[in-house]
Amino acid sequence: MSTVVSQYGPKCLCVGITITTFQQFALKEAVLIVFIAQWVDLEVGNEPLQGQDIACASFLIEYTMDTSWASFHEKVFDIQDAAQVLSQAASKGDFADTVTKAHHSPTDSLIPSGVSSELVQARTSILESSESLQCMLRDPHRLLEHLMFQTQLLASLQWLSSFQVLACIPLEQPTTFEDVAELASVPKSQLVRVTRIAAMVGFLREPEPGHVVHSALSARFVLEPFSLDALLFISDIASPTSMQMTRATKTYGETQQLDQTPYQLVFHTTPESMEHPKLRRQHAAYNRLSAYNHVTDLPSIYDWHSLGAGTVVESVDTIQALPQLSEDLKFIVQTNDIEMHDHMQVLSRQDRRPPSRSLSTAAVSPTTARRATSTTRVQVQYRTHGAPQTVQGAAVYLYYVPPPSITRTVNQVLAELDAELRAHYPVLRATPSATLVVVMHLLPEPGVLSGHLEANLRTLDILLHQLTNQRLSEEQDILNALDRIGDSTGRLVLVKKSIDRHRPVTVLEVKAEVFPTPSL
Repeated sequence: MSTVVSQYGPKCLCVGITITTFQQFALKEAVLIVFIAQWVDLEVGNEPLQGQDIACASFLIEYTMDTSWASFHEKVFDIQDAAQVLSQAASKGDFADTVTKAHHSPTDSLIPSGVSSELVQARTSILESSESLQCMLRDPHRLLEHLMFQTQLLASLQWLSSFQVLACIPLEQPTTFEDVAELASVPKSQLVRVTRIAAMVGFLREPEPGHVVHSALSARFVLEPFSLDALLFISDIASPTSMQMTRATKTYGETQQLDQTPYQLVFHTTPESMEHPKLRRQHAAYNRLSAYNHVTDLPSIYDWHSLGAGTVVESVDTIQALPQLSEDLKFIVQTNDIEMHDHMQVLSRQDRRPPSRSLSTAAVSPTTARRATSTTRVQVQYRTHGAPQTVQGAAVYLYYVPPPSITRTVNQVLAELDAELRAHYPVLRATPSATLVVVMHLLPEPGVLSGHLEANLRTLDILLHQLTNQRLSEEQDILNALDRIGDSTGRLVLVKKSIDRHRPVTVLEVKAEVFPTPSL
């Protein structure tokens, strides 16, 4: 206790309290102190209250309450901070149309795409913190109510999609339920009932009784067909399959056979049905909107500036922002897609052409100039997965491991990883300072990622199990693969694992450990 007093006592005086008096406050009063400190321009002498003083008050609240309430108040403040960031951005016009600066129409998202990463993170923080608060406050009665509503919501969205009702509703002008029902050939009474369920979560709107119009959320499902594909995958495939998991366990027990899955119990098909174009399209659409669609977050995870003027060999086609991170780095992009290779070669040659003399320097935008400069530092090579790595002396070799899917088993994924590790071992052993950066979607340990991302990855993992008896890769899979790579001169070792709580990918840094040569 004395350590706490000596460390935090002076800061506590900044808000006019001591630890002794603080312990006498009720929880409500304690939280009020922090709210006052954050919202009022509180000054001590001539100095405003600093962030560390707020942190001190927050610490004291955590000190005087159990961990559940400490977590509760932390989530409340996270929402408050994130809401303030978004409100300030809105007041500055950051969410107005970038060209016309006009206000949004009802079908525009409150926070449009293309905003800064800070604003995206603020939105994510609000969503995740509010979900956490609901979990803390929900009792069995509320949980069952929530489950029933979500069941009816999914059924309603499936109904709207299957009868193509969304395409019959104007994007911005309200129309009557009668007109929509006639156009979609559905009963009006059922249309009204279903629409009002969906409108509870902001999907469609009823601006006045008897009229319906799209909301910002529902309009996206008209303008972005892949969102509709993802929805139908959830309602038509994932939902009925998941409900047969109990029956599959009773019937098959523990099994990894592709023809002994909940999916097979529902649809009575062969494992080859996973290759059906419609199923693959819908599953790909779902993955596009899930945690799999975060590979481009890598630039903010790895410290690329620490490499100086080195070379980065990039065996992943989806990371396009890296060349703009450092003007000193050279990039070699390796792809096994011949069409993409040819396309990137053309772009690279075009960007190397000198600018037209008819264009002045002022006419070239900074964005175009950066793109041209960065592209001239990018070489493109064709290389199949697992082929020997021929580029010697690079600072970093970057490899993204695509996750398992309904057509790609975890054993296939690990076999490809094993081949890439073996292909890079000679160049890593020749240059011990070089690093192989492996980027993967790994099933996380509980609590490592934010609740939303952990739930997303665990959903993907159990869905793979229900569809194909497959799973996501785990860290132990990687360690086992590394243990198999080596010879009498050295071996591969994992030197660092990086996990960002707000990103679903794990970054693994692998180096070659060279054994000392025995003296004669």
